[in-house]
Amino acid sequence: MVNPFAADAPNALGQNLDVIMEALAERFGGSFAPLQIGGVFGLKFRGQFYPHKYLYQVYVACRLRDLSKGGQWSCLEVGGGMGFLAYAALLLGAASDFCVIDLPLVNVLQGYVLLNSLYADHTVLYGEATDDSRSPEGGRVRILPDVALAGLPAKSFDIAVNQDSLPEMDADTMATYLREIRRTTRTYLLSINHESTQVAPSGFRHGVVREAALVQPGYSPVYRMPYWLCPGYVEELFRLT
Repeated sequence: MVNPFAADAPNALGQNLDVIMEALAERFGGSFAPLQIGGVFGLKFRGQFYPHKYLYQVYVACRLRDLSKGGQWSCLEVGGGMGFLAYAALLLGAASDFCVIDLPLVNVLQGYVLLNSLYADHTVLYGEATDDSRSPEGGRVRILPDVALAGLPAKSFDIAVNQDSLPEMDADTMATYLREIRRTTRTYLLSINHESTQVAPSGFRHGVVREAALVQPGYSPVYRMPYWLCPGYVEELFRLT
């Protein structure tokens, strides 16, 4: 499979952008823009900036909401990017408790985005109190470093999400994360990742989530389909037992 970042892949949102954005605004009841920050690619709509990566996360938040069948998940995200999925999941009512696990340096960026957003009072950083007083109506977001994952209670999340990170890890690290996801999560893993198996100049070959998950105990495929927002990516859901 071609690496979508190395190929001249067409932009799935490159047609009728105004129509798409108007439909989204109508569905979500008005503005759904994140923190207005510069330096990232995106588009302007009704005077606000929407990073293209954020629009991907709006889709994932909708998937979470659909999978919950109208409920709200307790969600674990391994590799949280800029924190856009956490924001979108709370904004769209897809999650009541959202925990981001990432490298400490990236945690700084996620904290900056979320602490300057509508959900500043909902955001809990590593080392801060996590009792019920920090769980306001509308949900809570915890931002934790990767070393904190092993200390999270067993089966404390309904669903786990991973995008754009598991294939970038070596086989042992990916297996460790998959074991921790199964240990901490009750129901599903939603994975949106490429399967390019691209070889880096160092000789490292990108992994495939499906291949790594199916050799682990407790991962059962539910669905698998092309991820329509980015050619070369696969969206798949695993049931955890």
